[in-house]
Amino acid sequence: MAYHVEITPGTMHGTVRVPPSKSLLHRALFCAAFADGISTIGPRHDCEDILDTINALRALGASIEILDDSYRVTGIQSPKSSAHIRIEASATTLRFLIPVLAATQTRTTITLGPTLTTRPLTSYLTFFASHLTQEGNTLNVDASLPETDITLRDLESSQVVSGFLLARAITNSRAAIHIDNVPSSGYVDLTARVLEEAGVSVARKGNTLHVDKGSLSPFNLTAEGDASHASLWLAAGVLGHRITVENFPMDSRQIDAVFLKILSDVGAILDMKNGAVTAFSSVIAPFDLDIDGTPDLAFALAIIALKARGPCSLRGIKRLKIKESDRITAIADTLRKCGVTVVVDSDALTIHPTSSLKGEVRFASLADHRVAMMATVLASRAMGPVVIQSADAIMKSYPDFYKHCRALGLTIHERKDASI
Repeated sequence: MAYHVEITPGTMHGTVRVPPSKSLLHRALFCAAFADGISTIGPRHDCEDILDTINALRALGASIEILDDSYRVTGIQSPKSSAHIRIEASATTLRFLIPVLAATQTRTTITLGPTLTTRPLTSYLTFFASHLTQEGNTLNVDASLPETDITLRDLESSQVVSGFLLARAITNSRAAIHIDNVPSSGYVDLTARVLEEAGVSVARKGNTLHVDKGSLSPFNLTAEGDASHASLWLAAGVLGHRITVENFPMDSRQIDAVFLKILSDVGAILDMKNGAVTAFSSVIAPFDLDIDGTPDLAFALAIIALKARGPCSLRGIKRLKIKESDRITAIADTLRKCGVTVVVDSDALTIHPTSSLKGEVRFASLADHRVAMMATVLASRAMGPVVIQSADAIMKSYPDFYKHCRALGLTIHERKDASI
């Protein structure tokens, strides 16, 4: 149910466990759904995106039991010939699913939630042509996966490559996938890592990938804490809070884990020990970073830019326009409402530091979970109360976000209307 929150500024202090990595759970659930046997995937994460994946895989015939803190997945014995699936908000689920449906030759009607109708599927619409059609919020899939090598060009997301890689593993095909200029290629490496956990070896040479050996087998996977959510709490630390993230491994292979190195490079004060990370209030060096490969870090980087000794620039931001919202505009507008000077050009966002943030303002989440969370961190350091409209957007990836904020000492009032 939609709700709005009013944040009373204050200092947060304490320890937080971020949710498990959504990226790992999506991939593990897809692999487990097509393994011949029973797999255990965890920890449990009841966010909307993971529920989208669970519901889609169940519709294809997978048995997924939701246990106290994990999922027990029994692989599909015989793929269904047809299915009707609703995907509310998860672009990852959708982009993984389309080539998987082609691999199983399951004729499927997919009903898309409101935010998904604007997410581009250009690569698939081009590749599958008349076998994939979209009209409004309805997507019809009646496709087969080619048995020969394929070439993918002009990709809107690395999820397209991961989807085809999962499909090749399902069919146990060794045919190659040739790609050019993969955005956020680290996520493709993450897909290969999870496939290896499930018994499938992936070979990569330059821009060519193929399943090298093995077939999907039952496995157990415990996902580490989500690096993109951890980055937000650590950015809050730089801004003046004192928050320890206790389940963010130093050796994480999530691409957003590079945020730790970025913090170190710009001179942030960090304490890393016993598997936990704390970031302290810091004045940092100005930075100019290309974030094309790590677009989800834009929010944490925008926050720490406020504590820099000079203007900071984020480049390679074009793909931020095609996320849950136009995140370039969302980040700029949110910061400007706080009184921050922001300059946007063709492919860069430049943020000028400030020693104070305006209060008595309203932020719109734009139904974007990351916008809502960034606005909350900014509101916590504002000069007066701040209202965040449609704050329930956090349910997409981090349902316990406001619960964690309160546990850390932040005062939050929740309303079902915008009267606050």
